[in-house]
Amino acid sequence: MVAILPPRCVSSAQDPNSVTTFVLVHGAFHGGWCWRDFTPELEAKGHRVFTPTLTGLGDRFDEITTDVGLSTHIADVLGLYRAETLSDTVLLGHSYGGAVVTGVADAMPDALSTLIYLDAVIPENGKSVLDLQHEERRQEFLAKAKNFNGWQIPAPPVAFYGITDPVQQQWGDANCVPQPLKCFAETSALTGDWTRVADKAYIRCTKPPLPYMDKFQSFAEQQADWDVYEMATGHDCMVTEPQKLADILLRYAV
Repeated sequence: MVAILPPRCVSSAQDPNSVTTFVLVHGAFHGGWCWRDFTPELEAKGHRVFTPTLTGLGDRFDEITTDVGLSTHIADVLGLYRAETLSDTVLLGHSYGGAVVTGVADAMPDALSTLIYLDAVIPENGKSVLDLQHEERRQEFLAKAKNFNGWQIPAPPVAFYGITDPVQQQWGDANCVPQPLKCFAETSALTGDWTRVADKAYIRCTKPPLPYMDKFQSFAEQQADWDVYEMATGHDCMVTEPQKLADILLRYAV
């Protein structure tokens, strides 16, 4: 098991008053709402934070169609970068959002200073999120979609993601929505340019750990130029441990 890395070295030449732009991409079933308690931890330090909601999820649920898939969500975030003329950003993807941010980083690696996977999928060219799951979980997703409406997967209770506080559970369950199966079934089309991003990190949530994330943490550990961290909290750590998560992300602020 990997140990949490010591604090990154920060050059004395860096301006402590400089502003870093963080772009946080939520995972499946969620929306930009899930960063509510986390965003202030970064903004309090003077940084800019964008928390886009992906098409058909969260407060954009009324935009859902059978055509919404992984490429739709990559286009959502690319659109944000272009509309806001973002550069030198820290881009983070949570869970399924790892597939989204990799697509974004592959399309515009020079707009990123750091790419962070938060208990997230690390996709492979020509493979889908379903392809990267344990067979039992893959079949579970397919069965749930079939039994629901054929093209969406109903959201699990957020207790599954390690949220134990009753108030937070009520809030999370009220906001989670079904996820289009196409998001998991559409294959990633990657050139490999995403690996050019200078700083890359993987953050693993371990209490409880989600077994299907093991392979992604293992991949990160095998990369000489990646940082790897562990947090002793559940998968939705932006809800359960916002300050501790911010402590890690702030290491990548300029």
